[in-house]
This record gives sequence, C-alpha cells and structure tokens, in this order.
Amino acid sequence: MSLILLLISLNVLFLVHLRLRRRLRARLAAAPDVPIAGARQAEPSFRAVNVGG
Repeated sequence: MSLILLLISLNVLFLVHLRLRRRLRARLAAAPDVPIAGARQAEPSFRAVNVGG
C-alpha cells in the first residue's frame, strides 16, 4: 500500500515539474533544448549549495 502511495506522489511531482518547465520555456521563448540542458546541469550544484548551506 505504501509503495502505491509513493508511486502516486512521485507521479504528481513529475507532472508538476513538467508544468513548471513548460511555463519557464514559454517565458524564455528560447530553443527547447537550451533551457533543459542548462537546468539539468545547474540542478546538482544548486542542490549541493542547499545541502551545504
């Protein structure tokens, strides 16, 4: 039961993430590949800063 709830919550988070990414892409009005690659590269360092500080 808890596994099912975990999968559902992950699915919801993923859908929210996609919506936010679409909004950012529409706001930037840039090529779709560039913001995604930049965001993926920036995420680990951002998380490291959050954990460290």
